[in-house]
Amino acid sequence: MNFTEFEPLYETILTDFGFDRAADERVRDVAADLSTPFPLSRLSHWEGATVAVAGAAPCLDDDADRSLAR
Repeated sequence: MNFTEFEPLYETILTDFGFDRAADERVRDVAADLSTPFPLSRLSHWEGATVAVAGAAPCLDDDADRSLAR
């Protein structure tokens, strides 16, 4: 998705959460300055593999146990 398509949604998100756009953009810039490039070569042993990415949901322990049973 390009930003022109995303901007109306972004503006809605800012309004819904009560965020100031200039402050949000400053935080984006600080985060970019603090981040470092991720060496994709670290993932080369996973090439072609099926993987799952999980967040910190309350059901994570149960879901992880179920996925390991396969």
